[in-house]
Amino acid sequence: MNENNFEKIIEKCLEMKEKNKTDKEIYSTFPDQEENIKEIFSILDWLKEEGDKIKPSNQIFENILKKIPEEK
Repeated sequence: MNENNFEKIIEKCLEMKEKNKTDKEIYSTFPDQEENIKEIFSILDWLKEEGDKIKPSNQIFENILKKIPEEK
């Protein structure tokens, strides 16, 4: 499976989650990608739980701001 197809599958999985489909329903829709989907869902769950604890350094923000063009 190419990367583009897998991205579409993940998009569809996320849409299904938003529609309150169970993980089991999602896995049954894409049985050949079940392990990959489980891994991605696991990462998303971790980010939901731990995301607020992740604090990027000020240097990262400064680098981002430098790349934003100034308005005239």
